[in-house]
Amino acid sequence: MKTTLSLLFAAFFVFSLSMDADAFFHRSGHDNHGAQHQEKDGKNHGHHDDKAAAHDAHDAHAHDAHEEMYDLGSLSVDGVKGNAHISDVREAMAAVGMAETHHFMIHFMDEASGDSIEEGTVAVRIVNPAGEQSAPIRLIGMDGHFGADIILEDKGTYHFTVGSALPDEKRRQYEFSFDYE
Repeated sequence: MKTTLSLLFAAFFVFSLSMDADAFFHRSGHDNHGAQHQEKDGKNHGHHDDKAAAHDAHDAHAHDAHEEMYDLGSLSVDGVKGNAHISDVREAMAAVGMAETHHFMIHFMDEASGDSIEEGTVAVRIVNPAGEQSAPIRLIGMDGHFGADIILEDKGTYHFTVGSALPDEKRRQYEFSFDYE
């Protein structure tokens, strides 16, 4: 019973987060291509029907020796430095029956104080190698960064646009890319 209640709560929480991410990008003036979680090809590109299980699976293997982490670089916008990484979590996720292949994460730091920023609303849009853009994906605050498990299906260059509304209420946008080989 406890497990069922936890899963129901997690599902409700995840549903509300995806709606918040869409609203965040819409308010910030970005072109929102609808709240659908599937692209024109009918495939799910980075969205979770069961984020609770995906997040638990990632936590269970978050720093597994087999996980490869790639530094996507740092970018400073209006006094806040964003440092992004992506990890290959394919094996850990497959072990629990999940399709997600990577964990995208970004850490924010106030450049003046050097303090880590761990609160706010953060989402990412992903443009795949074919030039198709995903709906916004809400990044959850965890262990000093904001992150989400995503699906990268095709080899090639992916572009990540991160939108943030941090506690100072300034909206910032960060751009990163990743060559998936």
